[in-house]
Amino acid sequence: MKWSDEKVYGELYDAICFDDDEERAIEILNKALADDTINVNQTDTEGLSLIHHAEMNCMDDLQELLRENGAIEED
Repeated sequence: MKWSDEKVYGELYDAICFDDDEERAIEILNKALADDTINVNQTDTEGLSLIHHAEMNCMDDLQELLRENGAIEED
């Protein structure tokens, strides 16, 4: 599995989990996808992926973008 750039993943995680800023999260994700610096299925220490965090924060547009780019939703 390819790992995400640590800084990029951290910025995206913070935008989702701490800032509750879907617009910023989408901006970061789009840039990371273009730069190939993100693994949309990477999990955090609790085993949760970005799509799980987006879902918990009701970020529907971000969830869709993640799905379109290969995010897998596993329970």
